[in-house]
Amino acid sequence: MALNILDLKWKSDISKSTKINFFRACVESILLYGAETWTVNKELEECLDGTYTRLLMRVQNLSWKNHPIKSEIYGDLPSISVI
Repeated sequence: MALNILDLKWKSDISKSTKINFFRACVESILLYGAETWTVNKELEECLDGTYTRLLMRVQNLSWKNHPIKSEIYGDLPSISVI
């Protein structure tokens, strides 16, 4: 998985905004590859949003145990199902 390969980058002292931009360029494009041909239903939307949320949390080194709120995870990013 592309996210695992870049694990050292996510745990480094790079700024949060740089990590997010790098994530969007490298990982998000792989996640959405071929999405223009998908038939999106509610179940797929929820699956994509959940996966995207977990990936963003990992990039930002946020633990689910701390119960971060969506605004803390996403900031000003839209949910992946909107994209």
